[in-house]
Amino acid sequence: MKISYLFHILLILFFAVCNHDCHPQCLDYLPPFEPSSPLQFCVNYRDYGCCDNRLEERIKWDYKYMARDMNSNVSLKILKDILCLQCHPYAAHVFDAESGTDRHSTFQKSHMRFPGLCRDYCYKLFEEQRDVLLKLAINKDFVQFINSTNATEFCDWAQIGDLNYCYPDLDNTTASKESVQIYHKDQLCVEPISGPHFANALVAVHSNDQSHRLFVGEQRGLVFVILPNGTKIEKPFLNITDKIVNSGVPWDERGFLGLVFHPEYKTNGRFFVYYSAPAQGLNRDEFSHSKWYWGTKHRIRISEYTVHPDHPNMADHSSELPLLEIDQPEPNHNGGMLLFGTDGYLYVFVGDGGGSGDQHGIHGNGLLMSTMLGKILRIDVNVEHKKYGIPKDNPFVNFRNVKDEIYALGIRNTWRCSVDLKGNGRMFCGDVGQNRFEEINIIKKGRNYGWRAYEGFSCFDKDLCRRELKNLEFPIIAYPHSVGRSIVGGYVYRGCQNPNMYGKYFFADTMNGKIFSAEENPGTGKWDYREIKIGDEKFCNNGFSSVYHKAILSFGESESGEIYLLSTPNPHPDFEGSVLFRLVDPLRRNDPKQCVTRVIEAKPIKTIKRRAIFEKYQKEKDKVMKSGEGDGKAKCRDSGSFCKHYRPTKRRKKPLLSCLKTKHLSKRYCPVTCNFCPK
Repeated sequence: MKISYLFHILLILFFAVCNHDCHPQCLDYLPPFEPSSPLQFCVNYRDYGCCDNRLEERIKWDYKYMARDMNSNVSLKILKDILCLQCHPYAAHVFDAESGTDRHSTFQKSHMRFPGLCRDYCYKLFEEQRDVLLKLAINKDFVQFINSTNATEFCDWAQIGDLNYCYPDLDNTTASKESVQIYHKDQLCVEPISGPHFANALVAVHSNDQSHRLFVGEQRGLVFVILPNGTKIEKPFLNITDKIVNSGVPWDERGFLGLVFHPEYKTNGRFFVYYSAPAQGLNRDEFSHSKWYWGTKHRIRISEYTVHPDHPNMADHSSELPLLEIDQPEPNHNGGMLLFGTDGYLYVFVGDGGGSGDQHGIHGNGLLMSTMLGKILRIDVNVEHKKYGIPKDNPFVNFRNVKDEIYALGIRNTWRCSVDLKGNGRMFCGDVGQNRFEEINIIKKGRNYGWRAYEGFSCFDKDLCRRELKNLEFPIIAYPHSVGRSIVGGYVYRGCQNPNMYGKYFFADTMNGKIFSAEENPGTGKWDYREIKIGDEKFCNNGFSSVYHKAILSFGESESGEIYLLSTPNPHPDFEGSVLFRLVDPLRRNDPKQCVTRVIEAKPIKTIKRRAIFEKYQKEKDKVMKSGEGDGKAKCRDSGSFCKHYRPTKRRKKPLLSCLKTKHLSKRYCPVTCNFCPK
């Protein structure tokens, strides 16, 4: 027990000396990991290192082969320890794999690398256990080199560039992931996604169909497909640039803002978009790329599309069915997020309409229940013959002068939300602040998130703060503008590659490029957050990077749960400089065999174009409403009763079609053809 404790202390002291330059890395240049089952041969690395059980078996086989005619227990132990160095968390450094020197090129046909030896130990090994060196000989030339040289010449060759990693001074004790990580706490790296850049990429989502494609949406209205191997398909999946409103000015908040795929996309091919469109009666050509337009010049549009029935990497552009449109009084605070909850309903995150301080209306839009601005909406897109339905348990259904679609209120400008599917389906949203605070909220039914009465935990409008606001919900996190000035909501990490990140919520700030992680205290329910540092080039290398563009525009998530940053050096809608960076932990990964992903190639989907069905329904309904033909003859689909036609009156200007249940009227109105009975 005392010896083990002493080894642990020595290991920690070593890492303290190494500081951030000691970057744990395996011979494949990836982070160490915890094997799926503890190692039985290289027991110093049984719980953490660079070997899975398969590699350990290969080392064990090499050991048995090399040790077949060795009799010295001392030599056998040295042989085993040196072979097992391949499992060391710092194996890439021990074997000098990163240096780029010609140390190993001396013997080109080597099938294994030779570890760096500390000089005093090397002299002793050369003089007393040369048989071990001969067993480790990587080819005949190396055998000749050992037999023909002296200790000084051999040990000069056996030196590595960084003596902090020479064996056995580096470590011949039990490796500990806690010891490795204690001096690299809150440091991550980024991994650039290969392929060309994008123009202000704001969206990176997957289609949940096991194809593991990533769909990247640009602000100007293009959506591209990135295949699992990182290849970008050059022809856009979706091109609605001719429908998008954007001035072409940096930081313009209008454009293509949101994309989500239906939970059953694999079989129905449906997806939904959120974008800025010209206001009613205006032509897109009226929006100059050289002039900023204020006032009611655009509206939010939520539309449904389907994938092309013959081309899985292309949308059917003729299938657009606009579901919802909301006029915007100002060019900013457009919201932009679309999500499907675990309940199967579509959530729409709408900003307060813009301007400064939510000045529209007596109390602003955020708290005004007769408008959808400043709200989170919930609608049912799985209904027939209607664009969408209202879930029966929406919290404000049938309230007077209240929009039935409203799920939550008091929102300023939610910028990026996510659903934690493995965390009870909780929804996390970043809400951009006004003058003092940025906030993260967990969205709950019927709750009031305070704007414009409150900004974060602070009172913004004193008159409104004095009132008793019902169902008030304060943020789980709020930071002042001394920390950051424009929050970007992110994701709870649920991927496989980075176990140290699992269960943490990652978010960022656009204005200064800071990245944060947050965790809930299970005892108190309170959330603690801290800034994540990106390591330097010594810490982040061999495919990992220490550099990313500081203007973080959004986050994305892959089908396997990996998290991406979408950032740019210039937030201009037409500047093709946006890059996707995957967040990675260079200290630890999962056992590679646990993270194998099954990729199913996307295939054509037999889709139903709801737009055509809806248009046919509307024509039929309009025709019947005007004529009133066939009243009292056809059956209503839902109730089994009959349709009744009522002629217009002085008070009711239009004819009324109702379903009759025996002698009593139902609340349903329907066309007399009665193939469908809309509410």
